[in-house]
Amino acid sequence: MTVRLIRQKRLTSDDDPLELSVVVDESALQRQIGGPEVMRDQLDHMALVAELPTVTLQVLPYSSGPHAAMTSGFTLLSFPQPNDPQLLFIEYVTGSVHIENAEELRRARLIFDQLRAQALGPSESIELISELARR
Repeated sequence: MTVRLIRQKRLTSDDDPLELSVVVDESALQRQIGGPEVMRDQLDHMALVAELPTVTLQVLPYSSGPHAAMTSGFTLLSFPQPNDPQLLFIEYVTGSVHIENAEELRRARLIFDQLRAQALGPSESIELISELARR
């Protein structure tokens, strides 16, 4: 949780902000957590963050059908220093795993690229999120 909060603050940092590319499945936007007001606030915040110049947010709509990441979400981390390893981070019910294997990283990047190709564009995604917040 602490790491997520730090990353969130770094998105709006004036000093070397993080770049973030996200594909969110539409089902995650539809599942109500915390009641209508909490959900509306979360969606509004997501749409606001998606407007940042260093953030690319795309929604994978129901209409895209099955996709390669249906069984598990994942995070790919890249760092500016050439000697820093790229990481594939996968959370599961009882923990998480960090993967540095080059072949697994390559396959995860291909899957992420496929998801981005199937997803709505950034502006369409923001429109959908804003529409869901208004409901």
